[in-house]
Amino acid sequence: MTIASPKKRPIGARRTCPSRGMANLGKGTQRGLAVLFGFVCSAGLLGLLFYRYPLDAAYFSTLREARWWGGAGIVLSTALHCQLSAHKWRIVTLLGDPHANLGRGLFGFYSALIALLGQAMPLQVAVLAGRSLALRTHADIPMRRSVLGAIYDQGFDLLIPGLALLPAALFFFGMMGPAWAVCLFIFAVVLCGVLLRFWGERVIGRVLVAANAMLPDRLAQRTGLARMAASPPEHVGNRALFRLYSWSVFRFANLVLRAWLVAWCIRVDIGVPALLFGHSVVMFSVILNFVPGALGVAEWGWMGALNLAGVSSDDAMAYAVSSRLLIVLSLILVNLIWLSAMLLRGFKVRAGRSPDVM
Repeated sequence: MTIASPKKRPIGARRTCPSRGMANLGKGTQRGLAVLFGFVCSAGLLGLLFYRYPLDAAYFSTLREARWWGGAGIVLSTALHCQLSAHKWRIVTLLGDPHANLGRGLFGFYSALIALLGQAMPLQVAVLAGRSLALRTHADIPMRRSVLGAIYDQGFDLLIPGLALLPAALFFFGMMGPAWAVCLFIFAVVLCGVLLRFWGERVIGRVLVAANAMLPDRLAQRTGLARMAASPPEHVGNRALFRLYSWSVFRFANLVLRAWLVAWCIRVDIGVPALLFGHSVVMFSVILNFVPGALGVAEWGWMGALNLAGVSSDDAMAYAVSSRLLIVLSLILVNLIWLSAMLLRGFKVRAGRSPDVM
């Protein structure tokens, strides 16, 4: 009896293991499954929300009595939000590459488009992918540099609501009145601005050195972190840090204003402190979650925050749903305006160098 010798695996062929599951799937399949899982989670959260807090006839009667002419303010606030995002993006891009002067229009157009895409996919994915593709297409900037710039910019947008977490907790759990909580938040914002203006470069430099020490050498070299830790670029200068921080504060204030405009339009009585601290909680849920557009996550965040602030469940539900609808509609309108403007200009990219990034 002869025993057949086992077939030899060709040199260079990968060893497969059926028990690895997802590891055997292609990257495209894995991404597709991740997106599908995100949409399933979003649908489940929304279904649970509408099951727990169903919209009754009172909500639709509220919509009939809404101040819809105030929607113009929401559209203007959304347009300002996109423009502020574009301005910060342009500052970071020009600090990294002074020759990448693409014109304000291109940054504004893509910022509005990214904001709209962020309603249908995770916001951080929309920002990283959208900015990288735009700069790669129009300025031939490497994707790695675009991603690092986007993360750097997004860090400031996360810092402002982060400063509101302690005052928000004290306010929501009844340990501090609304006026004192708002004053504490303003004090934290001003103090952080002073620290960044005079000692920001030293603090960020130490953070870069610590991050470089934690990462493997190859990854630190590949991402450029080793070079930045050895010689911090202009991005982390005191003046640049304070400039980006100031625009982030202005952007956050505009978002709180838009939140108040939504409540005013649908005639829901919600105080400014509840909207300010509720928006801080929702911003964290939007930036840190993996669900497309934070659908369901943001709505549950508003429900929890407004309930803790003493707002009734009916009013909180009406606000959460109306906020999503009005923001999406305003983003669609802003994108149509930008698209019309860019088509009239023929999508021309203004060449040249502009040392003034303000």
